[in-house]
Amino acid sequence: MPSDRMVQFSSRGTGLRVYTRRGSAPLGSAREAKPAINPPSPPVADSPSQTVSFSARTLQLSASQASLLVPAADDDVVSTFLQSLDTFRPRREVEVLAVKRVRAGAGVSYGHAYRTSAPTTLALVAIGYGHGIPRKAGNRASVTLDGTRIPIVGRVAMDVLVIDAGDATITAGSRVVFFGDPARKEIPLAEWSDSVAENPYSVLACLDHRVSRVVAP
Repeated sequence: MPSDRMVQFSSRGTGLRVYTRRGSAPLGSAREAKPAINPPSPPVADSPSQTVSFSARTLQLSASQASLLVPAADDDVVSTFLQSLDTFRPRREVEVLAVKRVRAGAGVSYGHAYRTSAPTTLALVAIGYGHGIPRKAGNRASVTLDGTRIPIVGRVAMDVLVIDAGDATITAGSRVVFFGDPARKEIPLAEWSDSVAENPYSVLACLDHRVSRVVAP
């Protein structure tokens, strides 16, 4: 039977808290009407949370690609940009804010659109739809950590999203790659864009100023 417990990251930025499915009060708080159906999880050694750094979100581009990302791009600009993907692979890298080991059946993010199928490690990543990530990336797209693919799970929030890292070694401060160089076992931009049914140009053009642009030498 699925657990009636939900894993949710604190609105104050980095910590993980467990909430009942029917309310927003943390389990064990004064507002909780009933005890949790399942007993509390055993203590685990979670990595400490951290503050978002200035370079928490970076997008690496060639100089020509950076010049082509303009607000009012026409078809020729988009076509030229897409052709440039054959010579330089844009790379987006984002910091992990916090991690939490959870049991099977834990619901993730709003509405429990994803539940863990086994004990696993969830990680909070410092990017969301407010930065330009498509909301539909949850349960569809992936990132990589040291060449290993890790799915984005649950609904994407405004400033963060969650990945299911399984048993991979991941800590606060780790950096995951959304797309990059397939020679490094990273997901190419075109493939990542296909997973969310978007044009590669749109995926980059929608990113706001809080994603730092880095022009490759």
